[in-house]
Amino acid sequence: MNLLVSNQDRGSLRVVKISKKSSNMLHVDIKGELCHLNNDSGVNNYIAKILTFQFQNIAHLVILRKNGSIQLYTKNPNLPYYNLFKDWKNNLTNITGDGIIALDILDNQYLYSCSREGKLIIRDLINDDADESYKVYMVGNSVGKVDLKLDRFKNTIAVAICGKNCDLKLYEIDLNMDVKGQRPGRSQAELSYVGLLRNHPLQRSFTTLNLNPRQQRPPASYRNLDRSSVLSLCHYWKSTTDMDQYTYNPNNLERISQWMSSVCFIEESDYIICGSQMGELVIYNPVEDTAPIFSARVSQFSIKTIKQMDDDYVIFSDSVSKIGIFQISTREIVLEYQGLEFGPFLFLEYILPSMPKRKVSGSKLSFEEIYVMATTVDKRVVVYKLLDNGSYELLLDVKLFDSLIPSISMLHSVSEHYQFRAVFGEVDKKHDPNIYKKRKVSPNLAIPISNQSGIKREYEHILPGVPDSVEASYLSFASSSESENDQGEFVDDTTLQKMLVK
Repeated sequence: MNLLVSNQDRGSLRVVKISKKSSNMLHVDIKGELCHLNNDSGVNNYIAKILTFQFQNIAHLVILRKNGSIQLYTKNPNLPYYNLFKDWKNNLTNITGDGIIALDILDNQYLYSCSREGKLIIRDLINDDADESYKVYMVGNSVGKVDLKLDRFKNTIAVAICGKNCDLKLYEIDLNMDVKGQRPGRSQAELSYVGLLRNHPLQRSFTTLNLNPRQQRPPASYRNLDRSSVLSLCHYWKSTTDMDQYTYNPNNLERISQWMSSVCFIEESDYIICGSQMGELVIYNPVEDTAPIFSARVSQFSIKTIKQMDDDYVIFSDSVSKIGIFQISTREIVLEYQGLEFGPFLFLEYILPSMPKRKVSGSKLSFEEIYVMATTVDKRVVVYKLLDNGSYELLLDVKLFDSLIPSISMLHSVSEHYQFRAVFGEVDKKHDPNIYKKRKVSPNLAIPISNQSGIKREYEHILPGVPDSVEASYLSFASSSESENDQGEFVDDTTLQKMLVK
């Protein structure tokens, strides 16, 4: 299993290979360094997010740096290297202090990013015929989490945002609308004042002015601008919460507001599930009401991640040590995994089976093992395996190098779950569900050794067939001279495969 790991102190990527040495022993090799900047800006402009995906049988690699710049690399199956396909230099932090909080792919077609101040950029990878073909929308401010949902039938994208001191808001983007079309005339709009249903302790204004037509969802304000121009969106739905539920332990001197720290659209339904900073799971149905239809406290820490497993189950985690599986139809937590040592975490990802095999016998839930990979604030990488009997196994707990790791992604991944099973093995049916074990890490873990210059790296272990003269610089995203910078055009995939394939 080959991973791309972000090294925050170096501002680069490291290639890490994890393989099975024996039934209870793993071998970890730290290999080449990619995308390292020549100057000292790498430390302050580290890689915050790594995203890999397959699109039209072409491998794609997306790199997001702290300053907001995004690089998209593609690999043609007939060519042995990666091409730098797009380089969007946003530089948000240098200009406004803003930063990107979300980067993801929607339906294997739309690459989107959203900043903390609500700058949502959607790039259509199929119709990306020019540098100006992306669309930019403003969707509010103080954004902490965002989720998108594509409706192929209506050809629209629903956007849900939440954040500190903000309610959950929904927006809609109509992909059918001509960007250069005229905005609605003044006669089509009416003034309507919408009073809030509760007093908001952190909101100055208690009245919202709506200039959009009342009978339809407000579209983007298209103003005869370019496709790359900023389009302001107005939310068509906003959550409401009672005062006693909105504030947490209020007193005469202090009020702590409760906002949503995670959000997830539920496919094939109208539900939206959120996690709050006070450890609550909250379900909304925007079609029926602005108030929650369900709310329950499930943790003493904030709920940081929520992911849909199938049409009736979601998996969630708090910020420190708990993962749970929640059934939507019964409004119950069917499985809990407590005491896990993955938090506070910088990065957490669920590796679910590609083809879920779930059986419900009575009240018992059965599914294939789930893997959880996380990086912690104390610079560790941990991997857990979750079983359907409520037990878990700590598969990996290792400190790769003395640096924080903001993001990890699999390299050349077809089925992430299959690769995890190949490395960490099948479920042990004889394993006591009340006991969990930690797999050992091979004592000959390949640790990078710095030379006097402090730039190049030598390795204690070189795979068979790879000459000792192979250096990390051959693996950088660089020009044909293969110097250590990210301003060039390709990665030598042939050399990469030689170092990765045993």
